[in-house]
Amino acid sequence: MRKYLLKLFVISLLGLVNYSVYSQTLMPLPPHGSTYTGNTRGYWFTAPTNFIITGLRVPTDASTNSQNIQVINLDSVPPFYTAVTNNFTSLVLFQNVTGTAILPVNIPVNTGDIIGIFGDRGTANSYATSPYVSSIGGIPVTLSRLGFQDELSIIPAYDVWQTPTGSISRVEMYYVLNTLNLSITNDTSICTGDSVLLSVDTLGSTTFIPPYSYSWTPSTALSCDTFQSTFPQRS
Repeated sequence: MRKYLLKLFVISLLGLVNYSVYSQTLMPLPPHGSTYTGNTRGYWFTAPTNFIITGLRVPTDASTNSQNIQVINLDSVPPFYTAVTNNFTSLVLFQNVTGTAILPVNIPVNTGDIIGIFGDRGTANSYATSPYVSSIGGIPVTLSRLGFQDELSIIPAYDVWQTPTGSISRVEMYYVLNTLNLSITNDTSICTGDSVLLSVDTLGSTTFIPPYSYSWTPSTALSCDTFQSTFPQRS
């Protein structure tokens, strides 16, 4: 009896007609430790795998004021304070956004990219001790302290630096991996010449978020291996 595997690919470019299925995951953060009011802080890490940042949010432990978030891609590991760098690319910037919702984004990240994330509410940083070992896709990743000497609500990050210890400012980062595999484990018997419908149902799902694309394996005897639904036939 043949087993079928559905491989679900993430589409990282907006505006495509085809679809993919993905599951949004929150990268673990350390618990809130204290509140620092003043210049904006954050954290940086080296991406251990390819993924897409799909959402960002400053938690409300330190404040419920408007949230400010910036994500940057650094050309190299940030220098230790008092040295600074401006060799980075800004990937997204949110300033003075009211509310507590997750802010949706679509930011592809490649293995080895050096990503920095700043964030606060008003001028309040939710502090936690660093370095902190988190994970992305089950792969350990170290979050280290990142800062600049100004307020993100007023001006984007510049003259960026790191310190080997101290506190990070907590910013929730939601992500998806490039591929999600689902296995069909229930057996179904069919007679010669008959067929059975195999399908993925994403209606009303809070786990699967469009757009979607599909790849069924093995493709032998399937009516189509790239549609949401397919018919395996026994001959």
